[in-house]
Amino acid sequence: MNNELTALKTTTAVAKHYKILGHAMRYGTHLIATNRIWNDSLGTYEHFVAIFQILGQGKNAPVMLAAESDEAFTDEGHATAWAIGMINAL
Repeated sequence: MNNELTALKTTTAVAKHYKILGHAMRYGTHLIATNRIWNDSLGTYEHFVAIFQILGQGKNAPVMLAAESDEAFTDEGHATAWAIGMINAL
């Protein structure tokens, strides 16, 4: 797992980290965070997603990285759908 992502310890830190090129949204007891990265060889953005488990209550609740995608998605919708599927499979 990405060391930079495991360093994010609260819902506020996750939202702040993803506010520029993606976003974070709550899904039940999880936080889905999407991010886009420019791929020069393809000439387009690739979308990635991370799932955080929310461990407490409140706006600044503690979180733990639960999973992140190894594959790139063509858009944010497909990345979010993958994350929702992963959470529902738990």
